[in-house]
Amino acid sequence: MDILKLPKRGVFAYLSSPSETVCAEKDKFYRINGIFNNYPIGDFCVSDGYLTCLSEKLRFWIVSWHVSGASDRPNRNVSVAIAKKSIPLPESVISSEFGKKESTMSGTVVFDLTIHDTVDLMVSCDVDNSKIAFNHFVTTIKPFF
Repeated sequence: MDILKLPKRGVFAYLSSPSETVCAEKDKFYRINGIFNNYPIGDFCVSDGYLTCLSEKLRFWIVSWHVSGASDRPNRNVSVAIAKKSIPLPESVISSEFGKKESTMSGTVVFDLTIHDTVDLMVSCDVDNSKIAFNHFVTTIKPFF
């Protein structure tokens, strides 16, 4: 089996430079702002800022992510989630206390996607009008089976 001839499926994405997302309403999820480099990429494209699945066959994908960031004020409970079609997947939500000092979080989730389904990164905070700064955000999407 020639590994170079196998179909290319998945995405490696990372935040190109630090970004900030304002969580205007507490406990509401917002798309994480920023410019992401999405390469290598196969079976996906970037459309309107979303990763969009191009696979016509329903497949399960594993998404792993790692983030470092901080809040504009101390003692903020920040949650990060993976969203499918702009809806955060409850099983993907990871929460941690963020403050002015940088904190880290990681998560993994498996879910199904088919053609035109979108994947997005989202954040929420337990206090209105909180600014969440992301210094690093790295995501991999790979076929699960």
